[in-house]
Amino acid sequence: MKCYFKIYEGMIVLISHDQEFVRSLAILMIIAVTPNTVIDLNGNNVDYLCNQGI
Repeated sequence: MKCYFKIYEGMIVLISHDQEFVRSLAILMIIAVTPNTVIDLNGNNVDYLCNQGI
Protein backbone atom coordinates (compact mmCIF):
# COMPACT_ATOMS: atom_id res chain seq x y z
CA MET A 1 0.00 0.00 0.00
CA LYS A 2 2.84 2.39 0.81
CA CYS A 3 4.24 2.06 -2.73
CA TYR A 4 0.85 2.91 -4.23
CA PHE A 5 0.53 6.04 -2.09
CA LYS A 6 4.00 7.22 -3.15
CA ILE A 7 3.20 7.09 -6.89
CA TYR A 8 -0.38 8.43 -6.61
CA GLU A 9 -0.52 12.08 -7.70
CA GLY A 10 -3.93 13.02 -6.25
CA MET A 11 -5.12 13.86 -2.77
CA ILE A 12 -5.35 11.16 -0.12
CA VAL A 13 -7.37 11.36 3.07
CA LEU A 14 -5.36 9.31 5.53
CA ILE A 15 -6.35 8.48 9.07
CA SER A 16 -3.71 6.52 10.96
CA HIS A 17 -2.16 6.16 14.38
CA ASP A 18 0.99 4.68 12.84
CA GLN A 19 3.35 7.67 12.90
CA GLU A 20 6.14 5.81 11.08
CA PHE A 21 3.78 4.95 8.21
CA VAL A 22 2.55 8.54 7.94
CA ARG A 23 6.10 9.90 8.12
CA SER A 24 7.23 7.54 5.34
CA LEU A 25 4.73 9.01 2.87
CA ALA A 26 6.41 12.45 2.70
CA ILE A 27 3.14 14.28 3.29
CA LEU A 28 3.20 17.97 2.29
CA MET A 29 0.09 19.20 4.08
CA ILE A 30 -1.89 18.23 7.15
CA ILE A 31 -5.42 19.28 7.95
CA ALA A 32 -6.04 18.69 11.64
CA VAL A 33 -9.64 18.52 12.80
CA THR A 34 -10.23 19.23 16.48
CA PRO A 35 -13.51 19.64 18.37
CA ASN A 36 -13.19 23.44 18.12
CA THR A 37 -11.42 24.15 14.82
CA VAL A 38 -9.91 22.94 11.57
CA ILE A 39 -6.20 23.70 11.14
CA ASP A 40 -4.54 23.71 7.71
CA LEU A 41 -0.77 23.27 8.06
CA ASN A 42 1.97 23.07 5.46
CA GLY A 43 4.42 20.33 6.36
CA ASN A 44 4.41 16.74 7.53
CA ASN A 45 3.37 15.05 10.76
CA VAL A 46 6.72 15.86 12.44
CA ASP A 47 6.17 19.55 11.71
CA TYR A 48 2.64 19.28 13.11
CA LEU A 49 3.78 17.57 16.31
CA CYS A 50 6.54 20.17 16.84
CA ASN A 51 4.02 22.96 16.23
CA GLN A 52 1.75 21.43 18.88
CA GLY A 53 4.63 21.13 21.38
CA ILE A 54 4.51 17.33 21.35
